[in-house]
Amino acid sequence: MDNEIVDNDNNVDLVPRVHICFETLDAVKKFYRDFAIRTGFGIRIRSSKKGKDNELKHVKLVCSCEGNYVSTIRPVGISIGKKDGKWHIKNVVMEHSHDISPKESRLISRNRKVNMHARQIVDINDEAGVRINKSYRSLVCEARGYDNVSFIDRDVRNYIAHKRRSLCKDGQALLRHFSHMREVNNDFFFEIGMDEDNRI
Repeated sequence: MDNEIVDNDNNVDLVPRVHICFETLDAVKKFYRDFAIRTGFGIRIRSSKKGKDNELKHVKLVCSCEGNYVSTIRPVGISIGKKDGKWHIKNVVMEHSHDISPKESRLISRNRKVNMHARQIVDINDEAGVRINKSYRSLVCEARGYDNVSFIDRDVRNYIAHKRRSLCKDGQALLRHFSHMREVNNDFFFEIGMDEDNRI
């Protein structure tokens, strides 16, 4: 059977099978993650191997519910190998040992992601002082329901918390710079104020 090359634009309804090949490892991961979300499970990397050139040559992607122990039962997933600069599916196991639900797959932690559009809206709302739960509900309304949103309220809170921690680090760097300026110039003056959310 000839190898079928797949790109990110034509894999919408494709089912994993042996001999499909991809230009990059990221393309394989996106393909299998999209399939997992449609089918009702999450994925993770179970194992990987490097070649003598220290580059990845083999990766096994499995259902996130599969354990790490050695078993005679093969885990649900795909094995992929790199050959001639492309990634080829070498093995496919489709039968799960547990129930799967396409409707619930968006709630699996490995499938949840705050997309770029949502980040922009949340950032704008956060700067305007809009509460995170209200920002989340507005995104749900815009998407016309919870089933159409690929993340939950907690993911938005985690995103904002991470961003604020990053800003706090930037603020510390700014404070060090101003302190150095004061050492260089006795006439240099600065004052830093924080709002109720500990933002400069």
